[in-house]
Amino acid sequence: MKHCAIKSRSAVQENEKKRSITGDFDKNGMQDSVTIFESFGSSTYSLDVRIKEGNQTYVYGQEFGSGSFLNPVFMDKLVFKKYKCLFMDSVLFRYPVGKVDASLQWLLDARCSKQFLTDKTFDLMIRYTPEWNTNLQWPNSYKIPTDRNYCEKKDSAVMYVYTADNHYINVTSPAGNKEKYTALPQQGYPKLTLLKMPHAVIVKNKNKYSWIFISDEEITESGEKLRLPSIESAICSGNLVFVVQKSPEKRVFMVNYKQGLCLRLSEELYNQEFISGIAVHDGRLFIKTTEGEHVIETAVLEKAAAKY
Repeated sequence: MKHCAIKSRSAVQENEKKRSITGDFDKNGMQDSVTIFESFGSSTYSLDVRIKEGNQTYVYGQEFGSGSFLNPVFMDKLVFKKYKCLFMDSVLFRYPVGKVDASLQWLLDARCSKQFLTDKTFDLMIRYTPEWNTNLQWPNSYKIPTDRNYCEKKDSAVMYVYTADNHYINVTSPAGNKEKYTALPQQGYPKLTLLKMPHAVIVKNKNKYSWIFISDEEITESGEKLRLPSIESAICSGNLVFVVQKSPEKRVFMVNYKQGLCLRLSEELYNQEFISGIAVHDGRLFIKTTEGEHVIETAVLEKAAAKY
């Protein structure tokens, strides 16, 4: 990939960073100047980009929450095309350009399909296209600059910044080794294993893998800081996987990993009590709370999900 000829100057202050870049980004034989302001907070990151071409200045500002894996930056399609060389370079949005992997595809599907429900059984629905691969790829952070807008209701180009490195935080095996996931064999399902990560669950079925759930502040309303693990447990019952997201408060999600349907259980099912854990036995889901235990037939949940 050819990069722009860029000269960069930077000035750093506490929690702030300013960079000035010059180069002929639009290949018209004249120097352009770009100023990038970055501000770092405990749970937010702000970016302000100013492209100056003669008397014309293009300004793009975006604030990212540190609880979301997927951060889109929107820009005018014509400006994006004109300055594509700049957006592709690692100087701006420091991650390299990548290709959409299975985990990012899950996030894009979820972002496009997320829907709140007014249901006594479920209050949030996500749909995704199940993707099964024999090789499990572990993505690092990357960006996707594109004039294709996946699902945002804006006539604009977009830079998707995927901070995938956050998948691999604070995971330690019983032996003290750093691991990407915890393997959870499922009783009664010898060919199936759940791989629990700090913010994701992957199903291993025989020799194939599928990302079925990713905890994210914007999509599943998890905690605001990805540096803190957000998934407590996951357990299988037939084609269903029940996931407990533990921040900011414990919520239970039901994923039909063959259909690509993810539903969050309504708090009405357990009287809005604080969840301490879940279990599955003989076709029943046990939701343990500080006040007792609530038992729900998984067949009842599947029937309620059928209309979605």
